[in-house]
Amino acid sequence: SLDAGRISIQLDTPGALQPDPGLVLGGPLLGSVQSADLLSLLSYSSIDLYGTGGVGAGQLLALHTAEIRGFNNGGGIVTFAAPAISLDNSPGRPSPGPVAGLRGTLAFGADTVTTGANQVNIDQFSTVAMNASGGILGQGAGGLAVQGDFTAAAPLITGAKGATQSII
Repeated sequence: SLDAGRISIQLDTPGALQPDPGLVLGGPLLGSVQSADLLSLLSYSSIDLYGTGGVGAGQLLALHTAEIRGFNNGGGIVTFAAPAISLDNSPGRPSPGPVAGLRGTLAFGADTVTTGANQVNIDQFSTVAMNASGGILGQGAGGLAVQGDFTAAAPLITGAKGATQSII
């Protein structure tokens, strides 16, 4: 579990980081944290992805942030992969907002994807693709707001009892 004001993840050919990148995960450090069965990243502003490549975990990848942004991907693909992925803005903080144009694809690959508390914004990607072979589940009040195009491939999209979720 890693918590920071901002989290910057350096993938392949990451290019220059934005000012005030916060906690920077790249190279061997990124490799080490991805070897965990359960990986939880909590950012009080944004999780910024630089370059192309993938981030994954053995069982659960939990992303707690107001915003996920893509930088320097050259139109390529960034992938989050794990058997279970959880997305929420549990800190309840506002997002910093986009600072660059739309490029590339952000792909989520999991058995199940769960959305939770508060809205998570996904910005600076032309396409967001969510592939959940077991389904997409909304819990609590929240949702996703995607700046670019959104596609979902799942046999079931549902909400838990009392859930109020949206995908915008």
